[in-house]
Amino acid sequence: MNRETYRGQTPSTALTNTVRRILEKNQWDMDKAVLDVELKDIALKYATLVTPISGIVTQVETPLAGINITPSTAVFKVSNPEKMIFKANLDETDIAGVVPGLKAQVTLDAYPEEKFAGEITKIAFQAITTSGGGTAFPTEITLPQNENFKFKLGMNGDAEIILQTKDDVLKVSSEVLMKSDDKNYVWLVVGKKAKKQEVQTGIEGEEAVEITSGLKENDIVIKSGTSKIKEGQKIDSQ
Repeated sequence: MNRETYRGQTPSTALTNTVRRILEKNQWDMDKAVLDVELKDIALKYATLVTPISGIVTQVETPLAGINITPSTAVFKVSNPEKMIFKANLDETDIAGVVPGLKAQVTLDAYPEEKFAGEITKIAFQAITTSGGGTAFPTEITLPQNENFKFKLGMNGDAEIILQTKDDVLKVSSEVLMKSDDKNYVWLVVGKKAKKQEVQTGIEGEEAVEITSGLKENDIVIKSGTSKIKEGQKIDSQ
């Protein structure tokens, strides 16, 4: 319904050409201003990339300034320095008995005198072929809190996985343990003479073996030259 104005004229007929042009220009300016705001808002949204984790940007696929990117084409790598993971390739001969939750000790080349306590959090289901042609399973070990960013991306090292632990046990070096006829022996010093002693073993590691029976705490075990020792041989010192 049209509203009448002065002398029966409607708003559209009452406008002069000059006033109409001014109103049309003002409308065009306002539409342009709204469009500029909308474009800036869109540009801001596309210029802001959000990562689901906090951390440090460690890799940018397009490092050159002045190149336009969008969230669908930009590739960034973000790493959380507070939660570092040591990745190791576990040989297939060692995979039996290894499950997430086991403890591990990690030694890094950058800190050869230190051992860092870790925990296995992931073991790959599919094996890979190593550079030497072997078969291994990628394994992730969570490292302790990264104080002062001590752990950094790309560090190399080794990991020892702890399958079992026991306290207050007798153990001997793996080098002094001998095997004969499916039995284990060590050489003891008894009355300054060598005596071949059969022992029963428990947990075996790369460097030490648990002795469950056959030895007492104060027994003297011969550590070197065992391949040349004979029963009853005089032993001056050990």
